[in-house]
Amino acid sequence: MPDELGKRIRSSRFLNKKTNRAVIVPMDHGLPLGPISGLMTPAETFEKVIEGGADAVLMAPGQARICLSGFLGKGAPSLILRLDWTNLFRSVLPATTGSETLIATVEDAVRYGADGVITYFFIGYEKDEAEASNLENVASIARECERYAIPYIVEPMARGKRVLGNEYNPEYVKLHVRMAAEIGADYIKTDYTGDPDTFREVVRGCPVPIFIAGGPKVETTREVLEMAKGALEAGAVGVIFGRNVFQAPDPCAMVRALRLIVHEGADVEEALEVLERTEKSTIEVVPYPFWSGGHVKAEDWFEGR
Repeated sequence: MPDELGKRIRSSRFLNKKTNRAVIVPMDHGLPLGPISGLMTPAETFEKVIEGGADAVLMAPGQARICLSGFLGKGAPSLILRLDWTNLFRSVLPATTGSETLIATVEDAVRYGADGVITYFFIGYEKDEAEASNLENVASIARECERYAIPYIVEPMARGKRVLGNEYNPEYVKLHVRMAAEIGADYIKTDYTGDPDTFREVVRGCPVPIFIAGGPKVETTREVLEMAKGALEAGAVGVIFGRNVFQAPDPCAMVRALRLIVHEGADVEEALEVLERTEKSTIEVVPYPFWSGGHVKAEDWFEGR
C-alpha cells in the first residue's frame, strides 16, 4: 500500500538501519512549560544534540522554524513534529482538571518536512469527557497519517487526578499503550515501569514498537543509562529523552552515551566512560505545584524528560 511505502521510507530516516532503533531528543518543553533550564537558547542546545548524533529531535512548529538550519543537509537529524498542546504539566497558572488540544495538522508536518508526528494520549483525566476528546484527536490524526503516509508516534501516559501517585503502574501502562496501538499508532512513546520484567509485559501486550520517555524519577546519570539499558533488554526500540539530555552537564556526551547503549549494545559502565569528563550529576529538582498543591519533581509530570 502507498501509505506503508511512505511510512517505511520516512521511518528509515530516524531509525538506525543496522539496529532498527533510535535515540530521539524531545525539545518541545517550552510549549507546555515555558522557558526552562537547558532550553533558554534552543538553537544552541540543538547544536550540541546534533553533535552528539541524535537520530531525531522532537519539536513544536514554532521551534522547528527557529532551529531550521540544524535540519538542513545530509546527516541532519529527523524532525518529529509535535501536533498538540496540554496544560497538565505547567507550574505557572496550573490546570485544575487538565486539557489537551491540537495545534497543527499532519498536512502541516508534510509542509515542514517532518519525518513523523507525535501527540499525547492520557488516561487519568478527572472528567471522562476529556479522555474521550483526547482519544478522538488521536484517532483523527491516525487516519490523517495514513492518508499522508507519515509515521505516527502516540504518547500514551497515565496522568491526572485519578492516577495521581500511580503513573508508572504496569497495569495502567499496559492499558494505555494497547489503546494507542489499537487506535492506529505506528510507534509508542511511554513511561518505563521501573524494571525490565514488568516492562517486558508491556512490550508483549503491545503490537507496535515502543520507545521510553524519561520515566520514573532518577537522580544520577548512571540511573538514566540503567533505565535505557533495562528498557532495551525488555524489548524497547530506543529512548526519547529530553531533560536527561539537555539538562545534563554535557548534552553532546549524554547523547553519545545513549547511542552506545541503544546502537552498540554497550553496558552502562562503558557508556559512563563517555561521560567521565563531567561530574556525576543530579537531575534538577523543580518546585512543581500541581492539583494537590504539593511539590514533586518536574520530571515526574513531564515524562522525566
